[in-house]
Amino acid sequence: MFLPNGSGTVEWRLGWSVRVPDRYFVLVIGGPTAELEVPVGVIPAKTVNAMTSQGGFSIAVAPRHPVSIRRGDPIARLVLLHPDSLQAAVAAPEASDA
Repeated sequence: MFLPNGSGTVEWRLGWSVRVPDRYFVLVIGGPTAELEVPVGVIPAKTVNAMTSQGGFSIAVAPRHPVSIRRGDPIARLVLLHPDSLQAAVAAPEASDA
């Protein structure tokens, strides 16, 4: 259920899986529990869908204090991102007034 992940976090296998369309991404945002830090992460579809065959979806968590979590308690939010939402554009350099 918990695997060492590095950077003071552990990987929490949640016991359920997510499948998303190719080229999409899943944004993981921490929930309302301050005692359980969930780092923000963007996971590509290929990785998300591969988790299905490896025990289900997992997120990184960093418990900062003892915390009790019960089934149904919110720990994080998942947002499906369209590939166009992550495209970066390079700004053209400004012309100098020399």
